[in-house]
Amino acid sequence: MPPHPWRLRTQAVGPVTVVRLTGSRIILDEEGAVSLRDSLFRLAGEPSQRLLALDLGNVHYLTSTAVEALLGLHTKLKGIGGHLSVCNLTPPVAEVFAVLRMGSVLDIRPGTPDLA
Repeated sequence: MPPHPWRLRTQAVGPVTVVRLTGSRIILDEEGAVSLRDSLFRLAGEPSQRLLALDLGNVHYLTSTAVEALLGLHTKLKGIGGHLSVCNLTPPVAEVFAVLRMGSVLDIRPGTPDLA
């Protein structure tokens, strides 16, 4: 059994790599946030993966560690000429991002990226 009940699914949509967490009602606790961070940092280390769109449409709770991981990924990508967009936030995640004023730091977009 995996350490957490979700997996990352990636798909290229033009020059952007869309990353989606698959599963239902995902909770990014401390352990899950560290695992997500490690996976996303590995992905961002590949030269063709510098433009990422992270779809959080299945995430219903995240800890401060998960927010910190996203900020770290944003900083890493920005430092190498890349870009991170965060999209399709569920209401609970959108509320956390609003309270933390993450919109002033991260590129937050409504809707779901096309994963046809």
